[in-house]
Amino acid sequence: MTTPDLRPSGPQSPERTKEIGNTLGEAMTALAYATTRGRGGLEYVGDVYDLLANLYLALDKAPTITDSAAAFLRSENGRGRLVRDDGADAAGDVLHAVDCLDDAKRAARALSEALRLAQASLSHVATRTEEN
Repeated sequence: MTTPDLRPSGPQSPERTKEIGNTLGEAMTALAYATTRGRGGLEYVGDVYDLLANLYLALDKAPTITDSAAAFLRSENGRGRLVRDDGADAAGDVLHAVDCLDDAKRAARALSEALRLAQASLSHVATRTEEN
């Protein structure tokens, strides 16, 4: 897997956006595999603490992405640039997609907050070792 240029400043293109989305999907799959019990991806409670922080910080950005996607769809539909594959008007489909993106935004915020609270709950927890 080749990691795309992840600098926020760009350059931006539809191909780069798709590549970053694909990389995100692959990273989530790799994390799911790595964190499965017995796989060796987690050894100490601190590993979970760090993972939860990274997840909630990443998910905290999801509402910006869903808002951008919804704004793009509304704009393109308003300009008459969208049509269903059967030739019919796409307005109903776009409205439904925008509503779903709004639901996703709320869910991402709730998930991010739950992960943040889970991480905070571990702030005074350590893995028992011979030293403690």
